[in-house]
Amino acid sequence: MDRERIGKYKIVGELGRGTMGEVYKAHDPVLNRFVALKTLPARLGPDDETLQRFHREAQAAALLNHPNIVTVHDFGREQGLLFIAMELLEGIDLREAIDSELLKTIDDKLSVMDGVLAALDYAHAKGVVHRDIKPANIHLGKSRQVKIMDFGLAKISTSEMTQEGIVLGTPNYMSPEQALGDKVDGRTDLFSTGAVLYELLTGHKPFEADTTPSVLFQVVHRQPPPARRWVPDLPGGVVAVVNRALEKDLARRFATAGDMRAALAIARDGLAPARPVPPPLPLPPSASQRLSPPPLPASAAPVTGAPVTIPPPVRSAASTSSTGALGLAARMRLHPLLLGGGLAAALLLAAVTGLWLRRAAPPAPPGPAASTAAATDALTQELVRKQLRLAHAELDDKNYKIAITEAEGVLKLAPGNPDA
Repeated sequence: MDRERIGKYKIVGELGRGTMGEVYKAHDPVLNRFVALKTLPARLGPDDETLQRFHREAQAAALLNHPNIVTVHDFGREQGLLFIAMELLEGIDLREAIDSELLKTIDDKLSVMDGVLAALDYAHAKGVVHRDIKPANIHLGKSRQVKIMDFGLAKISTSEMTQEGIVLGTPNYMSPEQALGDKVDGRTDLFSTGAVLYELLTGHKPFEADTTPSVLFQVVHRQPPPARRWVPDLPGGVVAVVNRALEKDLARRFATAGDMRAALAIARDGLAPARPVPPPLPLPPSASQRLSPPPLPASAAPVTGAPVTIPPPVRSAASTSSTGALGLAARMRLHPLLLGGGLAAALLLAAVTGLWLRRAAPPAPPGPAASTAAATDALTQELVRKQLRLAHAELDDKNYKIAITEAEGVLKLAPGNPDA
């Protein structure tokens, strides 16, 4: 039915409807501001997943106050409805921006991801893992201010609302540990952020397939196509950030959102064109006269028209460098000890730099093909085991359609599995 007011909020219009309930544009007469009012019927049972998501979003909002996270003003119950009053956002989400190719340059795209990582770094420090980072949950304001939305799937360190074995998230952006129903931490959000960054840069999702089980299989087992397949001139520093964020192994990803943000900033700085080196300032006349060789005596001047024989210059590197150094020393009247000390310092610096570069060289890529195949097989078995467990749970609850879907997913991973 049409509502005119919910609590103190006067309803202005409907913004949208979803599986959780309606969202309204409303006016707060006390603070004289417009808000977005998200509602949910209060008649749902305490074990209902939708109700849990609603409570989780309110709990996360109570912990978070950051310019890159949507602000929640109020939470309450009125007229048989639970409601969350949050800031009213104007603009579009990143899903629309990608589809309409709104962000034209790599710098624009990396700027958006910088805001996302700033928000995640803050949220993770507060013990909140979003678990559903995707383009539709990233809002761009009119001035391209980034806001992360919808903490309905968030994992809060002080909450017991979620448990191992439950698969939550959006398949195309889900981390391998999410797909397996394992425990997650902030690095799960970084994998999802890497998937969003990959799509933002290339226009393609890193993991695409016709069915959800097939997508999850790719997330767990397959590497995405190289980003340069779609964008051949993508800078190497940006590619390196994407690849590390999408590592299957948690330990090989960035440790924190702050680390990934710093790496992205370095890659972004590398996009700036090199500044031209200014030409050297001209020497004053007196200095140029001091540095120019003295004129030949009249007796040594060549006779006009007589042939002059010029010996060929020595081209070896050693003689060139020593001659140049001695010539410079003679011209600038440098003391021999100063010259020798300078050359020794230069040689020492070169030796130390070479040693540092050798130590800083990245280690050789690990693992033969056999170990990769073994790891893939182990992940497949783990995914099959946990998906079977979910199928049995749905079967026990008489959710036959869902149980069949889970079993079909197992058969795609392990054809002929008798339990499935």
